[in-house]
Amino acid sequence: MEEQINSYVFFDQCVRGKMSKKGYEPFQDNVNQLTGKSIQRLTAFGLLEFAGFTKLDIFDMEHKNKKLSKYLFHSYEEICEFIPSLKNRIYTKIPKHSLKRKLERKRDQEELEYLNEQGLKCINRYIEGVESIYEGLIDNLFLDRLSQINISKLSIEDEKQVINTFADIILGIICQKRNMGSLRLICKIFQEKRGQIVEGEQAEGIEKQIATICGKLKPSGDLMDCELVHLAFFGSNDKYCHCYTTDDKETIIDRLILYCKSVDHFINWYFDHGKLNQYKRPKWRCGKVFILDKDNGEKIKEISATEIYERVIGMKQ
Repeated sequence: MEEQINSYVFFDQCVRGKMSKKGYEPFQDNVNQLTGKSIQRLTAFGLLEFAGFTKLDIFDMEHKNKKLSKYLFHSYEEICEFIPSLKNRIYTKIPKHSLKRKLERKRDQEELEYLNEQGLKCINRYIEGVESIYEGLIDNLFLDRLSQINISKLSIEDEKQVINTFADIILGIICQKRNMGSLRLICKIFQEKRGQIVEGEQAEGIEKQIATICGKLKPSGDLMDCELVHLAFFGSNDKYCHCYTTDDKETIIDRLILYCKSVDHFINWYFDHGKLNQYKRPKWRCGKVFILDKDNGEKIKEISATEIYERVIGMKQ
């Protein structure tokens, strides 16, 4: 379906770590044979993880002296008032100058003796790209942290408004062809819309399967895993993405099914009801996911996002 010249390569954190450091030559040789001359796609969450920010730096958000996930919001209006402050807090936690300084320090001091030529090239690209990637990084982390807002005490109507607002944000980003890491927010939306997204005789079984997937996704960490599923289905800059990971193949397939089914539901609902008239219906640009052996980098499984799409949606592109 996709030609090599029209594709990017995306490495998750585990793969990129081994591709960027000395001492993993057999792993690197096998992966290089698979990727050929494709260009590695650098992403917002990749920049954040490569810089070495800690969990405390990134994820620990509070509201009124409570962890964000523990604070009980009581109305849609209260959440609307809070959302701008959440984004401002992320700006404060990850200032642009600090991000660039961490990357430079990692290159010049901490990691110099460990990084190989590819690692040095990668970190230099990130340093040069901080200005262009920074706003996308803030937006992506903001989207990720929205998933931690506790809406369990909202009225049915307010809860519906919140979920629709989250879905609006996701669809807007997809329609604008921007990179996105929203898997945790997709999980939250799916859990709140149980019984509405999956139809047909197999609906109950699929919903139980997806609920299990959502339950396994940690509330923090795995940032690049959240980007992987989006890139697998929508690519980047009008190019397909071939994504490489050492994660368990069943976990990856389950996440692809979840993302595909949920996003397709959002797209059909909003465009069939004229909710997003300012955008064109987004184009699926299905690539591939390669599951690698974590020790030697050999291919264990090649997953076609097109096949996932056709199986889940029941139609061909």
